[in-house]
Amino acid sequence: SSRVRENSNTNLLSLSIFVSGYDEKETKDTIMSMKKINENILIKDFNYNQLKSIKKGVNSINYHTKDYKVEISKMLFKDMKTKITFDDKEFTTINGKKTWGIEDGLPKYSIKQLNVIKNNIRIGINSSEFYTLFEPNLEYTKVYKTDKENIIIWMTNGDGAGAYSVIFFMDKTKLVHKYIYRPF
Repeated sequence: SSRVRENSNTNLLSLSIFVSGYDEKETKDTIMSMKKINENILIKDFNYNQLKSIKKGVNSINYHTKDYKVEISKMLFKDMKTKITFDDKEFTTINGKKTWGIEDGLPKYSIKQLNVIKNNIRIGINSSEFYTLFEPNLEYTKVYKTDKENIIIWMTNGDGAGAYSVIFFMDKTKLVHKYIYRPF
């Protein structure tokens, strides 16, 4: 993992993956491009310093380092100005985009905000990147600092048949990649 930490290529990641199913005994550390992560890669963890949550509320969680603040909050879902499509009584799209985290009926919670602030400058994630991601589980959210400039936010949301994970890869100025997948 030190090769990645010393490499200025922000597309390369150091992570620990499962080799065979979710068997804890069969894992390996590897380096790969963030664009190569797909449903066939079972991520165990990222090999970077995980930030500790500083402030937890019922509907929010915050992480802080010397240079960064990460603020994530959720709110009750509001069906405002949305075109909702159901398929076999299942909520499948909102405004024509695939939804995540819905098991039955309408969602209860949605992500309200996801802000990354570096040296008091907001480089947050636009709501268009998360407005179809429902049932956020803030207690299963992990934030990593890969180096001085990059942040990874890994959320495991929903439950049961609606469970999914989303990974946001941030550099010092913007969201550079987002990956959503079912962790099973």
